[in-house]
Order: sequence, then C-alpha cells, then structure tokens
Amino acid sequence: MISGAILLFPTLLLAPTAAFSAGVGVTIENDSPLGVDNQYTSGVYAHWHADWSDDVTTTAVTPIRWFAQQLPLNEQARQSWSIDVGQMMWTPNDIEWETPHPNERPYAGLIFIEPGIYQQTSERVDKWSFMLGMVGPASQTEEGQSYVHDLIDSPDPKGWDYQVENTPVAQFAYERHQLLHRSENQEWGVTGRADIGNFRSELSTGLSYRIGLDLANTFGGISFEPGRHLDSRLFDASEQGAFFYAAMQGRYRANDITINGDKPPENADIDMTHWQASAATGLAFYQPRWGTDISVVVHTKDYKQATDDTYSYVSWTVHYRY
Repeated sequence: MISGAILLFPTLLLAPTAAFSAGVGVTIENDSPLGVDNQYTSGVYAHWHADWSDDVTTTAVTPIRWFAQQLPLNEQARQSWSIDVGQMMWTPNDIEWETPHPNERPYAGLIFIEPGIYQQTSERVDKWSFMLGMVGPASQTEEGQSYVHDLIDSPDPKGWDYQVENTPVAQFAYERHQLLHRSENQEWGVTGRADIGNFRSELSTGLSYRIGLDLANTFGGISFEPGRHLDSRLFDASEQGAFFYAAMQGRYRANDITINGDKPPENADIDMTHWQASAATGLAFYQPRWGTDISVVVHTKDYKQATDDTYSYVSWTVHYRY
C-alpha cells in the first residue's frame, strides 16, 4: 500500500532532472509525539548547504577549502559543503524530580556548529564533518526546554542544576554509503560511520532499504546522525521525488560525554552501554523548491541501568532550495 501511494503520486509522474541548487532547512526532533519525555528528548537544527561543485577544493570558502584539500575526493563525483548548527538535550525519566535519582542519567545539553563536506555518485556517497560545541549550562538547553514547556503547558523541568558541567567538545566524523542493489524503484545499501572525539567516539555499520522515485539521484540521503535522518543535502541532484525508507544500525560506542562527563557528585554513577543498535523508518517528499520529511527512530538504551530497553523520537524536517 505504501509503495503504491509513493509510485502513483500524481505530481511526481514527470521524469526528474538535475537541480544543482543550494538550500536551507530546519529539523525538529522530539519524543513527546510518542508519549515520552526522557533520554535524548529534543533536538533543534538549522542546515545550510552550497551548490554542487565539480571541485569543492576550489569553490568552498577558505577554511572548508583547506579541509577539503586533505580529503580523498573523487573527481567524478558531485561535491559540496554545508554548515549545521544545533542544540540537543538529554534528561532523566522524570523531569519533575528536583534532585538526581539512582540509576538515572544526568541532564545534559549540547550546542554546536558542524561544517561538512560530501560527495555523491549513484552508487557511493562519502560524508566528512567536524563538530565544535559546548556541553553544559553554556548550551542554554535548560532555558530552551523551560521556555517550550511553558508555551505548551507541560511540567517544568526541575533538575537542570545537576546537569553535566561546561566542557568544550570536538568531533570528527566520516560516513560512507555503498549501493548493494537497485531496481527501477527499489534500493538496498550499506553504511559505515566512524566518530572520534570527546563528545562521542564510535564505530557503526548499517543496512538500508528505500522504495520510491529517482533513487539514483538521492542515494545517501538517509543517516543515523541526529538531525540528518533524512539528509536533504543529497536530494539536490533530483528536481522532485518521494521515497519511503527503513534502516537499521549496530555500533560500538567508546565514550559519551552526556553520560560520562564531569557532573555534580549528587548524580548516580551509571555505566554506558558500549554495544548499541538503532532502527528508523520514514518518508521524504520534495518538489523543485520545497520539501519535507519525517522519521521515527528507535535506539537501544545508552546506559546499563536504564529502566527501559529502548527510547524513541520523531524527526521532522522542512527544507527549501534556491
């Protein structure tokens, strides 16, 4: 039924052509639509990406150009660069607790900027990024959550006095997508990702499935990176289209500052779960200018003492190309 709805969507019957355009987008991630409010509970992201280029080492701004010159770029691939800024927050199971409880994760917030470089062919995509940010009260996540909860008349979070302390963070990431099989309207692919830094360090691999239109020109447009579950940067070689996807990922996480970072001594001692897994499913729809997409994401628990074996959230993006 889903595949029929996608393939017969009346506005998408024309064959797509290359768009080659820059774009902006906003992503909101939250667990409230699923009736929960804990763990990774919210994220807000703003995205910008440049036009496609034959050689990003000559067309990007100076700091990005230097970064690109250090990378093994493919001259036959479409290349571009991007900048993301965002804010993420994590909370314990009950935000009305005024003091930390046993077996609960601490409050934590992150604010960051993340330049990225990426290249795309119909069978392979490479993404590199370097994130700089701040974890702790300087991230302003306490103020952000309190403001939103006041607007929607939700309980006021009361435990932010015990959040992970101010710590600068830096992280380098590389992600690769490789095509396994593609028919006219269906596609299978594998992914691998490595993150190294004091925010999180991990190695992951995954499997993805898509069904929809113009898949060759949007290959690599999904990810398990927060804020980029549907990566609209990779839609820009396609003028219009739609697809449904399902994906799963396994990973080994070596460190996680939102759990192991410096924090007030009143917080419980908890143990990070090193072996983790995730699953996601969603829909993307885009026209020459506007597009939107939505995903539902489920992760296994980040720390051993968590009472729930999984946590989940909804990710929604609106993007515009110009």
